[in-house]
Amino acid sequence: MKLWTIQSESVYTKFKDTGILQADEKFIYKDMIFHYNWMVKQMKKRVGLATSQEIKYPIWAWYQWRGVKQKKPDLRFSGHLERGARGVILELEVEPESVLLSDFDEFNNVLNYGYIADNEEDFDKFYVDLEKSGYCHYDLQRDDKKNDILSKFKLKFYKSWEKVFDLECEKNEEWSGKKENQSIQATMWEVKWNQIVSVKHFIAK
Repeated sequence: MKLWTIQSESVYTKFKDTGILQADEKFIYKDMIFHYNWMVKQMKKRVGLATSQEIKYPIWAWYQWRGVKQKKPDLRFSGHLERGARGVILELEVEPESVLLSDFDEFNNVLNYGYIADNEEDFDKFYVDLEKSGYCHYDLQRDDKKNDILSKFKLKFYKSWEKVFDLECEKNEEWSGKKENQSIQATMWEVKWNQIVSVKHFIAK
């Protein structure tokens, strides 16, 4: 499976020295730890445990940056790294069974604590039913409110996040966009030096 991962120049230098690229927890924003931990649980469930207990979080990469016609990230665009930062894009060839693919745009719903609906009707019904039961969206994130009714909504809410991994399902194009335009991200526990196909250095726009 061909993937591309974008890393800073300093991370790449360390990678050259060690031969193994692993995620460093100190670079993860604190307000994203919950979502990283959620992805870790999904990795363990769908890919398996990491090869070392020292590996806490996965490496992120691209399988399909902007649809089937633009799989490789275009470095002429901004947003890959902080503007002006020196980085590298590594083309990788990895074993498919070591990778967990997910819908990048839907994962943004996860990052924003959003309910992932199949269509507009599903979305509206979830929140109408939630409000009829006397709760709001923010109650889904709170741990201090616990009862059977709210627990059922939370279960459905967090279960909806797992739709990010269902890349083959038929979706409502008016709601989710066309499948051929999907942006698909990849997560894996580590990258080894012998998995590199090519390296390109760049300065982020």
